[in-house]
Amino acid sequence: MELDTIIRTGQIQKSVTEPMPATRDRLAQHVAILGTAHALPKKVIGNDVFTASGAVTDEWIMARTGIRERRQAGPDEHASVLSTQAALSAMAQAGICAGDLDAIICTTVTPEMLLPSTACQIQAHLGAKKAAAFDLVAACSGFLYGAWVARGLLAASNKPQNILVANVDYITRIVTKSNVKTSVLFGDGAAAAVFSNVPHGPQLIDVEVASDGAAAELLYIPAGGSRDPFTDELHESGQTSVHMNGPALFRLAVERMTESSLSILHKHGYTIDDVDVFVPHQANLRIIEAVGQRLRIPAEKVVINVDTIGNTASASIPIALDQAVRAGRIKPGNLVLMAAFGGGLTWGAALAEWG
Repeated sequence: MELDTIIRTGQIQKSVTEPMPATRDRLAQHVAILGTAHALPKKVIGNDVFTASGAVTDEWIMARTGIRERRQAGPDEHASVLSTQAALSAMAQAGICAGDLDAIICTTVTPEMLLPSTACQIQAHLGAKKAAAFDLVAACSGFLYGAWVARGLLAASNKPQNILVANVDYITRIVTKSNVKTSVLFGDGAAAAVFSNVPHGPQLIDVEVASDGAAAELLYIPAGGSRDPFTDELHESGQTSVHMNGPALFRLAVERMTESSLSILHKHGYTIDDVDVFVPHQANLRIIEAVGQRLRIPAEKVVINVDTIGNTASASIPIALDQAVRAGRIKPGNLVLMAAFGGGLTWGAALAEWG
């Protein structure tokens, strides 16, 4: 029977929406976030770099994005190296070594090279010889997708395991410098988190993710893949750089981040009043504030670092999360809500109870 017929008649509905009892039981087990960390490039790029051309003013940038500065990776600050720095710090916080890792997932849209995966390069840097390693592409929703995969793998395991989710993006290298209204948004950065199926530590309660490939062209890179391989002509015409429909993305980002946040809270019997800390994707200040207003969450509960780091894509949420943890803003017993939206289109939300 054809796949579309099966889907239309609902013959796979039960298998898709109703997990087997064993799976349901496993997903109830404790999956912990034992360590978080981040690493940033040394170079700081202020708004003056963009205002020098006269195309935009500092006032325009601040009003539209809320970003004062962002980081830019230098030629020797390779993505796998910056990710490894974050990974080592997260592993130290988790109290594990490279030999304890069972898997490494790297979420990125700017891999260090097309082959091998950046995750395999991180594995080599760490010396994590027994760890499986692979990359995952979900743009700015990357951390949530990585956490979703890690949670599923750990919940399905019948023995204690550790999964490193590394997140790195160098978006400054795939934006057209002449398109100032896009390039002002992005910064480079890396982060990492260690997930383990152990009965202690901050609990990753749940992750919900979704996507809509039909709207892919709202945020995409037209060329450079196997359909239209890289050429100098395509590069010079901007076809190998980020293309985005800002107004449409703004509306969808606010809607989807709000909906997914409320969905996961309702699923677990919480309301927005129960949330102690909200860590949204740091797309720009206007989106963050709009989502906060839709959720009716007090501004003091919202973590914001986009003003000094910019939009770091898949590294955005884990950088903000780690900064909040290290600053003591996230305390034991806190309910932490995370939400993201990115290219694909992809979006999602996660809940964690800090222990």
